[in-house]
Amino acid sequence: MCQGHGKFADAKAMLVAAIELAKNQREPVIEVVMGLVLQGVDVRGKEPGGRFKAAQAFNAPGHNLLRYGWDAWELYALHEGVTPELASLGRSVMREWHSHSWGRFSGEVGFNAAELMIKQAKDNPEKAEERWSFLLSEEWMVE
Repeated sequence: MCQGHGKFADAKAMLVAAIELAKNQREPVIEVVMGLVLQGVDVRGKEPGGRFKAAQAFNAPGHNLLRYGWDAWELYALHEGVTPELASLGRSVMREWHSHSWGRFSGEVGFNAAELMIKQAKDNPEKAEERWSFLLSEEWMVE
């Protein structure tokens, strides 16, 4: 994955290396994590509990499927120090943005807004929680 790196001690070390590589090369972290880390992990569960074991290896919350951009974002947010509750909420709002094609919010909660979302969550967690909860409530659709 990274030049000069051999095997990693564990899945978490590989994730951290991918995040740092993306940041150093100024590449979208979500894309790097998806391409270099999550696609390389078989989480389909060829054995009972296989997905659960993979999620544990990344210290991922149990709901994280390790398959989508929002899953990668949640791992990235947790790595950057966002609280687990807020990282889960951010994952949910990013998933809904994608699933329901909320194009007008792409710059706020889309894949390209990953770093902005983390900055908001760290700088003003209460405001981020309020905004993301509002978007998930879909109250904005009747305004």
